[in-house]
Amino acid sequence: MARKGIFDRLKDAVNQVQKENKEDVVEATAPESVFEKLKKRLEKANENSGENDDVDTRKRRYNKEIDEIQKENRDNPQEETAPTSVFDKIRKKVEDEFNKARKGGKEENPKTREQKEGKDRSRERNEDRSRERSEDRSRERSEDRSRERSEDRSRERSEDRSRERSEDRNRERSEDRNRERSEDRSRERSEDRSSERSEDRSRERSEDRGRNESDKWDDEKEENRRRKEGEKEAKFREKEDKFRRKEEEKEAKFREKQREREAKFREKERMREDKIRKVRGKGKKKGSGSGSYGSGSYDNGS
Repeated sequence: MARKGIFDRLKDAVNQVQKENKEDVVEATAPESVFEKLKKRLEKANENSGENDDVDTRKRRYNKEIDEIQKENRDNPQEETAPTSVFDKIRKKVEDEFNKARKGGKEENPKTREQKEGKDRSRERNEDRSRERSEDRSRERSEDRSRERSEDRSRERSEDRSRERSEDRNRERSEDRNRERSEDRSRERSEDRSSERSEDRSRERSEDRGRNESDKWDDEKEENRRRKEGEKEAKFREKEDKFRRKEEEKEAKFREKQREREAKFREKERMREDKIRKVRGKGKKKGSGSGSYGSGSYDNGS
């Protein structure tokens, strides 16, 4: 009954402190969730108190819960930080209540009390170490996952840049080849026209000289001229066909090389995706195994 009375009075004290904090126009108002946590954790401390626990052991258990709630409130960026005076008032109320309980109860053997206090301190240290190890493992797993995601993103960006540079180079080479082929065709046509005009002028001068010498060769000259023009036209067409075949062969080779490069690129992409899946699979296995170990260690410690 005494323990239940202490808890009830502490719960009333939490309500009283909350009311005073809300009515105080100078002091910052603490979040309601802080007071709810205080009542629940004090109730937990009350339930965890054994029949043979002395006054000091129970008092330390209550104060530990208050300290943990204050630390959680201070470290939580999403929750407004409660004034320190709120927690100090609760601690003072705990101190007062247990001092009353100590005065009202029988004196305990100092040696027995010292042994119990030593055991309590050892248990608390073990719980603190277990909690710290669990937090360290959770933080390490989070850092590993963040590092892996960062490396994946960096690798993907590097591959994208490499692919873009490769495409730019291929496009530039293709444009250079097209420009060179166009220039070659223009130069060859210009040379052919110049050669044809020169031949025409030479032939006309020769024909004019022959016509002046004798008109009897007019029909023969006309025939020769037509034949030469036909031969010239045939040669020109032959050149055009030869040039076209050469261009088609160059284009076919270029397309074949493009297909080979694309096939190699797709193979690299497939290997990269396989590697990423393996890395992520290992990360999941590692996270699952570490989480189970961390939870088990914490439960045994507490």
